[in-house]
Amino acid sequence: MPSTKKPIRLVFNLIPSGIHDAAWTQQDRPAELSTDIDRLVQNAQIAEAGKLDAVFMPDSYGGLNLSDPPRRPWRALDPTVVFSAIAVATERIGLIPTINATYGSPYQVARDILSLDHLSRGRAGWNVITSQNAAALDILGIDGVDDRDTKYARAEEFLTIVHELWESLPERAIVADPSDLRYLDVDAARPIDFRGTHFTSAGVHSLPRYRGNKPVIVQAGASPQSQEFGARWADALFTKHRTIASGREFTANVRRHTAAAGRDPDDIVILPGLLPIVASTEAEAFRVKRELDEQLDLDYLREALAERLGVPSTLLDLSRPLPYSEIEVEHASPYDRQQRGNLVQEARDKDLTTHDVLLNNFLAGHRVVIGTPEQVADDLLEWVDADASDGFAFNVESNPRGITSIVEGLVPELQRRGRFRTEYTGETFREQLGIGAGVRPHREVRA
Repeated sequence: MPSTKKPIRLVFNLIPSGIHDAAWTQQDRPAELSTDIDRLVQNAQIAEAGKLDAVFMPDSYGGLNLSDPPRRPWRALDPTVVFSAIAVATERIGLIPTINATYGSPYQVARDILSLDHLSRGRAGWNVITSQNAAALDILGIDGVDDRDTKYARAEEFLTIVHELWESLPERAIVADPSDLRYLDVDAARPIDFRGTHFTSAGVHSLPRYRGNKPVIVQAGASPQSQEFGARWADALFTKHRTIASGREFTANVRRHTAAAGRDPDDIVILPGLLPIVASTEAEAFRVKRELDEQLDLDYLREALAERLGVPSTLLDLSRPLPYSEIEVEHASPYDRQQRGNLVQEARDKDLTTHDVLLNNFLAGHRVVIGTPEQVADDLLEWVDADASDGFAFNVESNPRGITSIVEGLVPELQRRGRFRTEYTGETFREQLGIGAGVRPHREVRA
């Protein structure tokens, strides 16, 4: 029976091996995992069979750090190129590559994403990130790290140029009239002339929007500046929350910022990251995780957890609770305060040992839910019904087992409860999400 409660939104993090650090050890031809397009396409097709809203690929600029070499397959292929291949092998699922909005050329990004939107017939998104790291700066030949205000000022200009380019060639400008050999109506074009502090761009894009559609903008981040930036630009937000209380506070803040930006608060979708490990029985689900966890390097993970908590690793006794009195939360940076606060609160609420925390926090702070389809569905819907999220950005422990278990177990349970679609309805990704057009007013050309 259809439910009167809001439907849940589900997005899939596309990693060929899965997100667990040990997942690659269970895969065939592990040396090919970073470049195997067939596995990426197969996993996206499985997600589409489950009618998921979209697949996305994380990414960051930077070469390999040989002083701290990767312990698992790394991101190697350009996400936009990958999604070009997936676009022709799928029909309805949204496609979200990640591209940095502080480096490079706004025009190139505008062209890449709009090209993908045409290629996929309106299914493109863009996961906007603003991260800066030493490896990226070195490989791009950039000196110095921007402070937070400068970083967001650069991103603001970058997004402004991209959006203005997307609107610079309206569909009506392409008249294609054989009777007078006129293909382009020059007067209908809307050239941009943007001269900012960090970026400059002038001219007309070579592509119109696909049938007037604007690609879906996704953004990640939890700081106050990130929330305000997302409220101005994003259609969906990827975020990290480990408690319903934290999720509700974040969602309420973002919707308030969105309204203040003159937008409909319902036109932004909040998607916390989550690792659901689903199996036919609870015991089987825990076995799946246990067999992977047994291959982890706990000493390495303890160092990483200590760094996240801001304490020496010698204080972390795996058999005991976290050293709460030594963990600084209130006076940490905004990012650390949110991450540590969530982690510490969950550990207290669930009476976890440091070992428990360790094995649930190697995923950059994302929550882990383990159980049957019914148990996992209960958890997801509790968050959605509490206004702590609109859905989730799924990580999976290993592929194709992880995404298959979601599609064959969790999705049917959500459908049975009337909370998830049984068929795609909209033609474009934006229509699938049920959000507005997202077209910003054209800014007057600067003199």
